Amino acid sequence: MIPILEAGSRRFDRSRWNQPVIFLIPTRLIVQIFARSTELPTFSDGLRKLKLGCETETPMVKLIAVDLDGTLFTSEGVVEPEGLDALRRASSNGVRIVIATARRFIPSDSTYRNLGFPDPIICWDGAETYHSHEREILDSRPIPLTVAREVLQLADTEDFLMSVGYSSALFWKRRPGQSGPPSGGITFTESYFETLKAGLPLRLLTDDVNALRILPELCSGFPDNSCRVQAYVDSSDTVRSLGIYSAGTSKGKALELVCEKLEIAPEDGMAIGDNWSDKPMLDFAGIGVIMGNAPADVKSRGEHVAPTNDDQGVRWAVEEFVVSA
Repeated sequence: MIPILEAGSRRFDRSRWNQPVIFLIPTRLIVQIFARSTELPTFSDGLRKLKLGCETETPMVKLIAVDLDGTLFTSEGVVEPEGLDALRRASSNGVRIVIATARRFIPSDSTYRNLGFPDPIICWDGAETYHSHEREILDSRPIPLTVAREVLQLADTEDFLMSVGYSSALFWKRRPGQSGPPSGGITFTESYFETLKAGLPLRLLTDDVNALRILPELCSGFPDNSCRVQAYVDSSDTVRSLGIYSAGTSKGKALELVCEKLEIAPEDGMAIGDNWSDKPMLDFAGIGVIMGNAPADVKSRGEHVAPTNDDQGVRWAVEEFVVSA
C-alpha cells in the first residue's frame, strides 16, 4: 500500500521511508505557487489568458480588428457604449484597435475620430486602408477599368439601383420617391458610366433584384479573376445586396497588411464580425469571434460566438479574451 500524506502533515512513518509517497497538495497552494512564478503556464488548446488575481494583466492579444455595422453598432446603427468602453480599456493597455468596415472614409464624418483610436482603419471591406483617421492612405485597390466599364454600362442600360464608390466620392442615381439635395456625402448622377471621370471605383454596391441575379454571372466571365463578388446576407441567410471589388481584396488581406506594418503576428490578433465579409479576417486572426446576430451559416463556421450586437457582444469578446471587467 502506498502511503498518502497531506501537505503539512506530521504523520510520517520512517520505517516506510523506502516506499513511494503521494502528497496531496491543496489547490490554493498550487495557485499561490503559479501566482509567484515569473512564467505562467500556457495551453496549446487556444487558452489566451490565465487569470490568477494579479493586480496588473498584460494581454496576450496585441490587436483587435472590429467590424462596425452589426458588431460594434447596435441594430439602431449607433455605437454600443459598453463595447466601446471595453475596446478603450484594451487600447489603454496597449492593444491596437483596428476598425474594419464596409463603410467608406469621409473626412467630414466624425465617426472614426469619435471612437478615439489612433490605429489603422480598414474601409470598403478591405479595398482601402488608412494609417489612422487622419486619412493618410496605407493601401488602395480599385476595380480594374475593364470590369468597371462593363458593369457600369450594364447598370445604365438595365437601370439598376447601384452606388459607385470612390476614395473621395459616392455616386447614386436618384431613387424613386427621392427628392431634395443628396446627403451623407452622396452625389447624384444621371449615368453610372460617367462617374468614371472621378477615377477607378473601389466598390460597386447594389441591392437591385435584377442586378443580384445578373452580376455574379457577368463577373465570373472576366479573365484572370479580375474582380470578386461579395454577398451580404441578413440573419436568415438571404442575400440582400452584392458588392463588386477588385480581386484579392478582403478584410483578411487588409488585416494581414496592417499586422505586417505593426509587426504583430496573426496569432496575437483577435477579430470580431457578423457577416461573410468578416470571415477572411476572422480566419486570419488568432481568435475569431462571431456575433450572435450573425447568420446561422456564418456562426456554424466560427470557433467563438458572442452575444448579439444589442447584447454587448463586443464587450463580452474583449473581456473574455483580452482584459477583464
